Amino acid sequence: MPTCAQCGTEHELLDPMFLRPDAYVALEEDQQEAHARADDDLCRIDLPTVPAQMFVRCVLPVRVQGLADGISWGLWVEVDEAAFSRILERWNDEEQANEPLLPATIANAIPGYETLGLPTHIQLTGPSTRPDIVLAPAPSNNTEPDNTFAMQCRAGVDRDQAYQWSHSMGAGESDNPLDTRDLRAFVCGHVADGDPVRYAVRDGDGDWQFLCGGEHGGATDQPAVLGVDELLERDASLRELGTLLQPSQQAERQDSQSPWQLL
Repeated sequence: MPTCAQCGTEHELLDPMFLRPDAYVALEEDQQEAHARADDDLCRIDLPTVPAQMFVRCVLPVRVQGLADGISWGLWVEVDEAAFSRILERWNDEEQANEPLLPATIANAIPGYETLGLPTHIQLTGPSTRPDIVLAPAPSNNTEPDNTFAMQCRAGVDRDQAYQWSHSMGAGESDNPLDTRDLRAFVCGHVADGDPVRYAVRDGDGDWQFLCGGEHGGATDQPAVLGVDELLERDASLRELGTLLQPSQQAERQDSQSPWQLL
């Protein structure tokens, strides 16, 4: 399982997060030093030619089917001067959770989604916890399109989507060799065509094979090479093989819902 860089322990799924708001990251280093102040919770940018920008680091909890703890996005939001002042005023207040919702906009662009500038609200939660992001309800007017990311977060996601989020953001430092960037694997023709993986081999030289476990034959039944990222997007349960198999070991399973068995 991947290891959390914050607490040093292993988790089934690491929360995807942004360490700073996009506007801060976009600044040159000398601009950051001269015109910005940022820590792990708050950020303020005071450029001489534009209005000041204030940001707060928050948490967006999302339900995950079959995972009790779910997953939480670590996102920054931009707030106006009044909201920022109120947050600072109640920063150490044990009763800050009683504060009404504060308007905000998401300040990070999540790959594959349109999130930068997405209107939302935040709820203060306590002196030792980050505020929660509270998404607006889905549009009641069917002619107004819903934001895809907001829609997924409100409805909850399955494990495959949660793993994709965590993996795509590089959440934490993983000790799973299948998380190696641009890793590719040999697959049989059936797996290349979309069949589930039921037999896996980790070769002694570090190569991986993901096979259907069935019989093969015919001129059109040819092996192929696929990116492991693509295979994990199809079936997130393959990640388990990264820590289950040592070099020169093999494993099989009855079907995609069954546990892996070492051979």
